[in-house]
Amino acid sequence: MTSQVSICNQAIGKLGGTPILNIDQDSTEAKLCKAFYDDILQTLLEDYPWTFATKRYELPQSAETPPKPFAAQYLIPPNILRILEAGSNPDFSRTGSTNWQVENGFIVSNEGSMYIRAIIHETDTNAFSPSFVRVFVTRLAAEISLALTQSREMHRQLMEEYGILLDRAMSADGQQGRTRKLRSNQLILVRTAGTSFAGPTV
Repeated sequence: MTSQVSICNQAIGKLGGTPILNIDQDSTEAKLCKAFYDDILQTLLEDYPWTFATKRYELPQSAETPPKPFAAQYLIPPNILRILEAGSNPDFSRTGSTNWQVENGFIVSNEGSMYIRAIIHETDTNAFSPSFVRVFVTRLAAEISLALTQSREMHRQLMEEYGILLDRAMSADGQQGRTRKLRSNQLILVRTAGTSFAGPTV
């Protein structure tokens, strides 16, 4: 079974560090993993519509008065990272040119119903695909590598490996009935390979 600790230990193992028993223990490895784990996970999830983290919802209409000029507003669930599609019909291909936008945790629209397809903040590690786990492990290892090894060359190599694994994982995931879509900032990150994630410090 994949777990948060196993993902951290795989990353630590790539660097020759000491394995951890839990992410809250008093060790450099645990502190680094705890500092970067959630931010890296959220970034990886948000930047690509992985099948395991993509869900559909029918949103409830809020009783609050929507901002003008909209006639309705719909509450967005708190676990949503990014909305991919939205419309008045669950079959988005037949929705047409629905006018909607996100404001202050709501979708505002003139439609009488609202369906969305969205990326969720999936934290259940058992839901992750094996290829996503490899990507996550390598990115986490890259981010903690400078603190553990003081080696910029190690960081560079891990970022290159991360780029290759990410490309393969997205290609495999994209073959499951969906068109592959990438955000431009993710492409820049992968191709440059030496750019570090601007995460917290320990």
